Amino acid sequence: MKSLSYGFETVSIRRLILSLFLAILLAFLLLFPERKANKESSNKVWNKVEVFFQNSELNTEKNSCLEVHSVQRWVDSTTYPPMAALRELLKGPTEEEKKEGYFTSINSGVMIKGFWIEEETAKVMFSGRIEDEVAGTCLVRSIISQIHTTLIQFDNIEKTKVYVNKRSAKALQP
Repeated sequence: MKSLSYGFETVSIRRLILSLFLAILLAFLLLFPERKANKESSNKVWNKVEVFFQNSELNTEKNSCLEVHSVQRWVDSTTYPPMAALRELLKGPTEEEKKEGYFTSINSGVMIKGFWIEEETAKVMFSGRIEDEVAGTCLVRSIISQIHTTLIQFDNIEKTKVYVNKRSAKALQP
């Protein structure tokens, strides 16, 4: 019986070819990720909205409760812009924005329970979390100012009314 044997050179060349093939395949996968995902993301349309926060560096008056400053955010165009802006507001400032002095008076974890517009008045119902740790007139005014200014940027909104768990904004009063 004849035995098959491969020389050292033959095995090394096959390993080299296999290694090169795998390296090329890996490079191709890294350089050209799934085309479907790229096509979908390139077709997505974004809307620019403004979100209003306080800013310790831009405020003209020390301890100004009502003074807010805008930052721009890009939101998916399939989302209703006032609602998208409100969601961005509740996310708070990004790390970069915090470095620039932006901060929010709205507690983390606040959720929107309802949103509707009646006669150019945006009505927003928040979870009770918005009331947690709210003490003082200035803090309440800051929260209302951030919400109001973020929403009145839209043409169909002139006023805002805030509800907390189905109660009027008076729930936010200190």
